[in-house]
Amino acid sequence: MHRYVIVLFFLVTVGPAFSQNTNSSSLKLLSSRITRGLSEPRKKLDAIFYWVTDNIEYDVAIYSKWLSGHNMYEDFDLNYRDSIEYNEAVANIVANRKKAVCDGYARLFKSLCNHAGIPCEVVNGMAKGVINDELQPHAWNAVRLSGKWYLIDPTWASGHVTDTFTKELDMFYYLTPPEKMFLNHLPDEQKWTLLDKSFNAERFSQSPIANIEVIKNGLIDYYPKTKTIMLRPGESATVWLLFDKSPSDLDIEISAKGWPETRASRLNIELTEKVRDSLYGIDPDYFKEIEKIQIVSKKVIQNKVEFVIKPLTDIKGIQIHVDYGFPALMYETTTAKKGVIIH
Repeated sequence: MHRYVIVLFFLVTVGPAFSQNTNSSSLKLLSSRITRGLSEPRKKLDAIFYWVTDNIEYDVAIYSKWLSGHNMYEDFDLNYRDSIEYNEAVANIVANRKKAVCDGYARLFKSLCNHAGIPCEVVNGMAKGVINDELQPHAWNAVRLSGKWYLIDPTWASGHVTDTFTKELDMFYYLTPPEKMFLNHLPDEQKWTLLDKSFNAERFSQSPIANIEVIKNGLIDYYPKTKTIMLRPGESATVWLLFDKSPSDLDIEISAKGWPETRASRLNIELTEKVRDSLYGIDPDYFKEIEKIQIVSKKVIQNKVEFVIKPLTDIKGIQIHVDYGFPALMYETTTAKKGVIIH
């Protein structure tokens, strides 16, 4: 079953203005309680992750205020935003209220890890939503184990939001491989991609992945690689998806980007009931969906599904659905030379 979710964005945790002399002893005590009896850093990290995702609830009310234009920073002295004192103050608020948005999740996670002797940083940046590829501010974490850095998003791992928050553990966002995290997380500082410098904002913007669920469900490679492509009417092109298992049980469809059109919808007139009846009387095909893409062939070769498609008219792009839901991959067509020609 597919759920329509609001991605758990937003960078501020609301609470009273903090003092630079905030006592962090309660956080240290909490961290020691969570990790009691554990000596290995990985086991301590596991315990902290499960505690945060199980005990902290996403603050839908604050998120709703932000959507209505409320300035959630007004209660804070931002001169100390990057200080240890600020982080501890926000973490204290979250630990007491048991509610937060992403900034609070990330700061509490950092504090608990640091008190347990695990190096941890808050990573600020932008994240790509589930419903569309619009970017919004987000915060997550980087932790170091045995000299190596790893990525964790405790907010998105904790559950999802519709009208209310639903707690549902998502292990995809725990120690996520950097290449997968990069698909919908763009840090302000490139170093926190944990990848080479080719993984930058331009590469991020050109990713055709529109719904991370397709990665969770086993997509490991695809073609074309970039979102902007050159696809001319009447010319055939190949598109393929590679999964970690046979895709024979998956319902995979390719269509033109945008809403379906009919001859009637293209008339640019108000389609009143009288107009509809009149057009239907002239030709029922006025209301037949216009075919914009022809699927020339489709074949499954082991774990790979390959399409040969042919645009029948100028289109804005193509979208690939995997088991319905939101488009899994989305491409935009262009006539500029910078587009990747697919053939």
